[in-house]
Amino acid sequence: MRRIRLAFAAALLTATMGACAFGEIRLNDPLQREISLEDAQHRYTVLVRWSDFEKASKFVDPEQRGAYLTNFPDFREIRFTEYQSKPLTVEPDLASATVEVTYYAYTTVSPIEAAITETQQWYRDPGVGNHWFVRSTFSGLDAALGR
Repeated sequence: MRRIRLAFAAALLTATMGACAFGEIRLNDPLQREISLEDAQHRYTVLVRWSDFEKASKFVDPEQRGAYLTNFPDFREIRFTEYQSKPLTVEPDLASATVEVTYYAYTTVSPIEAAITETQQWYRDPGVGNHWFVRSTFSGLDAALGR
């Protein structure tokens, strides 16, 4: 009996390690959402920080995606150096949340660093496979670019 238990434990450990290699295990997400809110917010913010707006736009509300891409400057115009994110404020329905992120950036014309604030309003659309989408509002971006 002990050998059977050890064999079962070894098989379970092997399967768990294999699952970790190919993706996340979501023991705390019984609804099996594709990506957690914290993961979506972090991934999106990091993509913006590295000026990868094309990839970041995949998280943006589909109705705002076109405007989102046209409002951002070319990477040659501005460089983000870092960001600070406040804690997420999750609504009681657990289907929406808001967070404020401050990015620090400088333009290629001026080495003076500017603060650019983004208010991210996240919502989960169960009709689209429980993906998290963001409605984003930036303040200070035009001033930083001298527009």
